[in-house]
Parts: sequence; C-alpha cells; structure tokens
Amino acid sequence: MRHIVLRVDDNDAADEVVAWIASRQNQCVIFANSKARVVQLAKFLRYYDINFDFLHGDRGQATRRSVLKAFADGEVNVLIATDVAARGIDIDSLDLVVHADPPQDAATYVHRSGRTARAGASGTVAMVVRDRQVNDVRVLLEQAGVEAEELRAGPGLPKFVKALGARRPRRARESAASASAGADAGRSPRRSGVRGSSSGGKKSRVHRPKRTKKKKS
Repeated sequence: MRHIVLRVDDNDAADEVVAWIASRQNQCVIFANSKARVVQLAKFLRYYDINFDFLHGDRGQATRRSVLKAFADGEVNVLIATDVAARGIDIDSLDLVVHADPPQDAATYVHRSGRTARAGASGTVAMVVRDRQVNDVRVLLEQAGVEAEELRAGPGLPKFVKALGARRPRRARESAASASAGADAGRSPRRSGVRGSSSGGKKSRVHRPKRTKKKKS
C-alpha cells in the first residue's frame, strides 16, 4: 500500500483536486467526514462529466445495497461516502482510496485505507490535506504507523497526475454535447452523473467557512 499526502492551499483547491482524481479511468472511493460534506462533494462533482454515486447514514439500507452493487459491478466509477462504507466495500481490484478530508483519528484512517490493497494486490491511499491541517495529519500518520510521500497537488502537477492517474475533468455540458453527437452517430452515450442528486445545473461553491463580523470596541 502506497500512502500519499496531497498538499493543497485551501478548501477551493482541495475540491478541484478531488475532481481531477474522480475523473481518472479506474474506480476509486472518496471518503468524507460527514453527511453534509458528502452531499457538498456530490453537488460539486455533478458539474463535471464524472460517473459517481454516494453513500451516507441517511440513505436507506436498500439504497446502500443498490449503490454498493452498482459500484462492485463497475456501473459506477466513483463512490463518495462517509465512514458508513469504511467496512462495507470488499472489491479486490480497487486500487485507490481517497480521503477528501483527513479522518478524525488513526483507526478511521486504517479502516478507510483498508478498502484497497486487498487479496495480495497493490493499492494507493491519497489524503487531501489543506496547509492548515498539515501538523495534525503528520501526528495522525505517525499514530497509524504510516510513512507517506508528500506532494504539492496543484491540478496538472506531473507527479500528482502520474501518481494517481488523475486527469483534467470535463464539464458536464461538454459531455452532454458529446453524448448527443454519439447518439446521432448510432453509438450509446456514456452514463454520467450521480443517481438521485441534482445541483440545479449550477456549480456549487462548497465547504466554505463562514466569516464572523468583528465587534466594535
């Protein structure tokens, strides 16, 4: 198992890097720390031509089984999930796990990461880390007994792209035009987007901390 820390400046950069990773050809699981964060990422990725679905605690058991089966069967390329899926994914060919948010503790990091490098196969674990989180993450990795390579993960950085198979995400409207052209030519358009989620066709600005007004003295 290869461990990589992807250093980014802030929340905006983190979300863009997640979109680059989610656009890779092979499957991956992207873990987030809360239901709200999963929904935010789902809305953000809906803006791009990415075949994904999501899981969190408020989705029913039947839906969870359906989503996991679709992912296991290769019908879904990217799964965004809270820790509700940290122990529920058993796919030997899964070669990448992404922590979109650093987990709260070392045990959670180990459980999430264990979805890859199974049955003797190799795998990569990438954690997206804002600059303000670096010191806490280094402590977490030490507690987990993990040595990780650090990369500055601006989109397009050669080492970042090569390490994860990331690629520039295509806008969803470009995908729709391509699908239409493919249908006119007698080809089946590629399935895209997330089931049961809608962003209203607009790009969502996600995971932004609120600004507090200073009190007058």
